[in-house]
Amino acid sequence: MATCSKCGRENPAGMRFCTNCGEAIPETPGGVSGDAIDSSSFETLSFNPRPQTAPTNWPNLGGAFNQPAPPVSEPKKSKTGLIIGIVSAVLLLGLVVIAAGVGFYYYSKPDTETANGNSNGGVSNPLDDDADANSNNANADSSPSPKASPTPAPSPSPSLAFEPPTEPTKDGSFTVYANGEWQLSSIAVVPKEKYTTSVEGIVDLANAKTGIRAGGTSDAKYKERRLFPEWPTGALLMRTRYADGRFSNTMAVAAGGANGYWENLPDERGMLEFRINDNAPQGNGGQFTIRVKMTSVPKTK
Repeated sequence: MATCSKCGRENPAGMRFCTNCGEAIPETPGGVSGDAIDSSSFETLSFNPRPQTAPTNWPNLGGAFNQPAPPVSEPKKSKTGLIIGIVSAVLLLGLVVIAAGVGFYYYSKPDTETANGNSNGGVSNPLDDDADANSNNANADSSPSPKASPTPAPSPSPSLAFEPPTEPTKDGSFTVYANGEWQLSSIAVVPKEKYTTSVEGIVDLANAKTGIRAGGTSDAKYKERRLFPEWPTGALLMRTRYADGRFSNTMAVAAGGANGYWENLPDERGMLEFRINDNAPQGNGGQFTIRVKMTSVPKTK
């Protein structure tokens, strides 16, 4: 041991400076400061220690922090919505084109029908010809056999208040409007009465044909407008309404022949009513004026 001469601290042998105050320690003979010691018993002090390493089993945290983050892949965008949108747009465009073509065809198609309604696509319509003749007076020299009025319908309809007539109307007329339904006249008829009918006027079917006479039109284009399929579209119809609410079968006035001859059934007593053969009369224009003239009534005993 070597004792510091300044502060008196004992220092290990071989120290050249005091570990307490730094005072130089004089060397002893032999070149060793203080007491001679065996240097093999001391570890060599190093002022540049080796860097410490982590224990063998510890994770290498530094490497984890220094590694770059893996790239994040963006989700692929689905093209299903885009495809559906394109298909829908194409279908919608197709529908618009079709609708435009139909509208153009409908509105640009020329009306080949003549104003008097006689043209029916080349098909002869005897009822149209009969209706044209009905506007003339009856020709007594060429009178056909009278046609019987229709059989009464079995099912009653709502009653229109009137008393059963006892005297027929000898000569009467009634105007039938094209935009109405069944229209009750004041023309009275009695059993087994014989009478004639004549008609004047023309009517127009809304969104269809114009200039139709009492015989109607047999054009198949307007067949769906018929209220009674057995008679032409726009034809003037007639039936007898009874006081109890029943009514006879419906007939077309033009079916009575060129001069319109009729004969009532034995139980046919009531008022005549009329309409045109159209299931959608709203918007129609024009009217028919029908004249009913009695020719004979059998005498009762």
